[in-house]
Amino acid sequence: MYCRKKDNDDLIPDDRFQVISEELGNVKLVIQNVQLSDAGVYFCIAENVKGKVKCAATLRVYGQ
Repeated sequence: MYCRKKDNDDLIPDDRFQVISEELGNVKLVIQNVQLSDAGVYFCIAENVKGKVKCAATLRVYGQ
């Protein structure tokens, strides 16, 4: 099971936020029409019977 969170809030997939599972087991988060408010820390948590792993990425958004 994969779960994405931004700044400790649950991230619910919608028209702008899509979680895509690829053939080789990779999962990616795609953000459409990125906004300044999307900046922050995003987490990916994978969990199964063998355990749990978490990674984080910081998204910085700069205005024009």
